[in-house]
Amino acid sequence: MARLKTAAIYIMSVSLCVMLIVYADTSTEAAAGAVKRCLNILIPSLFVFMAAAGIIIRSGAYKVLSLSFYPVAKYIFGIPYELFSVVLISNIAGFPVGASMLRELLDSGRIDRRTASLMQCFCFGGGPSFSVGVIGLCLFADKRAGFIICLSAMLANLTAALIICRVFRLRINKAEKPREFGSNDIIACTEKAGVSMLMICALIIIFCVIMADVQRLIAGRISIPPQAQVLISSVFEISGITALDGARIGFIPVIAGLYSFGGVCVLMQIAAAAGGKYSLTPFFITRLPISLISMAYAHLLCSHVYDEAVECLAVGRNCIVNFNNFVPSICLILMIFLLLFKKGVAFLRQM
Repeated sequence: MARLKTAAIYIMSVSLCVMLIVYADTSTEAAAGAVKRCLNILIPSLFVFMAAAGIIIRSGAYKVLSLSFYPVAKYIFGIPYELFSVVLISNIAGFPVGASMLRELLDSGRIDRRTASLMQCFCFGGGPSFSVGVIGLCLFADKRAGFIICLSAMLANLTAALIICRVFRLRINKAEKPREFGSNDIIACTEKAGVSMLMICALIIIFCVIMADVQRLIAGRISIPPQAQVLISSVFEISGITALDGARIGFIPVIAGLYSFGGVCVLMQIAAAAGGKYSLTPFFITRLPISLISMAYAHLLCSHVYDEAVECLAVGRNCIVNFNNFVPSICLILMIFLLLFKKGVAFLRQM
């Protein structure tokens, strides 16, 4: 079995190298598009949330934020109230933020591995910055579509939380020792968010290139409608949904399901953010059922929001490239590398 796995990896690696050479123009174009997507969408919308999430956990602010949800957390969801703000933030901040917050809680000894593993099932969401700003406004030219997609995914996660937390009891360490929060914690959270963003962007670029080469390879051999190609590619990399042209109202539940699933690339980002600290088996098992629940919620919401006579809202615009965010993103990346370089030099001097 191990030999077959190794042989499969070798074959896939060699095939990828061959496609990169044969389809060099396609690979270059796909990589350039992915870089623009990272610089103009992901970094501006996700980096601050990831850094802020770490600060919230380290400073203990998540407890204060959870106080107003005490009755809902205890009597409806059956979850320790301190953790309810983590659930809400992870559903609106971006896909890897939930895993980052859970790992921070686990590293600090505030939760155990079992609790982190169970919470990962519903601490997962793309947030309104992508669903409304990109899918809603740019893809459908209607922010209501983005709100429906975001709300459907969040309701599906809360439904899963309601079931899981009633079946399995979540634990939090009430006897944790208070620690002083200082500037070093802010720097550490910023550095960690920067490293995570670098990993996320690298994965997205790789997946975009692979999907572009595979699509060109099968083009002419297998007849697949363009819209179906975009939806299939979104199963692997969710931001590829921005290439969808002429999407109808009936596509919203399907997009909501894909958005709730996150895509293979996002699942790998979650695994990297978790860092092997806790098991992701429950997360992978529950992701597909939760995505189907999200589709059902989206279908229900669409039936109340849109008239059946409305056929199509999509405007077919390419909204990935917005150079207003290009320079700030580059400056942000340079500052992160300078920070990492400075810490590395300080470490070498201490040796």
